[in-house]
Amino acid sequence: MRREVKFGLVGLFNTVLTYLIYSLLILGGTKYQAALIIEYVTGITIGYFLQRFWTFKSRKSFHTTFIKYLLLYLAIFAGNMFLLKLIINSTQFNEIVSQGFCLIILSIISFFIQKKKIF
Repeated sequence: MRREVKFGLVGLFNTVLTYLIYSLLILGGTKYQAALIIEYVTGITIGYFLQRFWTFKSRKSFHTTFIKYLLLYLAIFAGNMFLLKLIINSTQFNEIVSQGFCLIILSIISFFIQKKKIF
C-alpha cells in the first residue's frame, strides 16, 4: 500500500476519533480551548505511533522522531488555535464546524512536513 494511502487512513482514523472527542467535550460544555488541548494530546499519541510504525516504517531514532513530531504538532496546535479562534470570531460557524475547517487545512500541511522532515 502506498505511503500516501496509509497516511490518509491513519489520519482519517485519528482525525475522526479526536474530532469525536473534541465534539463530545464541546457538547458537554467544555470550552473549545480545553477541548482542543485534549484533542491534540490524544491525537499526537495515537498519530505518532501509527505513522511511525505503520505508515513510514521508520527506523530512525525514537527520541529524535518523537521530538520532531511533538514540535511539529505544537506548531500545528498554535496555528489551529489561532485559526479556530479567527473562524469562530469572524463567522457564524460554531466550534465544531470551525474545527472541521481547521482540520482539513492542517492535515494537508502536516502530511508534507512529516513526509519530508520527520520520518
